[in-house]
Amino acid sequence: MDKVIEFYKVTVKVEEDTGMTNKAGEPKIKKHKEVYLVKNCGSPQEAADRVEKEFEGCMDEWMIESVKAENLDSILNAKEK
Repeated sequence: MDKVIEFYKVTVKVEEDTGMTNKAGEPKIKKHKEVYLVKNCGSPQEAADRVEKEFEGCMDEWMIESVKAENLDSILNAKEK
C-alpha cells in the first residue's frame, strides 16, 4: 500500500436552539461537534471553505474549531450481505 489518500478533518462546533427554555426563561442550547472529512483539497483553507459552504443558510450558531490533515492508507467498504 504505497498510495496515501489525503483528507482534511474539519471539526465544527454547533450550538442548536432546542426551542425550550430553562427555569430562568433563557433558551436551552444543545452544543455538539460535527466532524467532516473533506477530500481533494489543496489546502486547509479550501477544506474550511467547503464546509462553510455546506453550512450556508444554517439557522444554528456554528464555527469551525479545527482543520487537520489526515493521511489514510486506504478506505475500505463493508461488503453487502
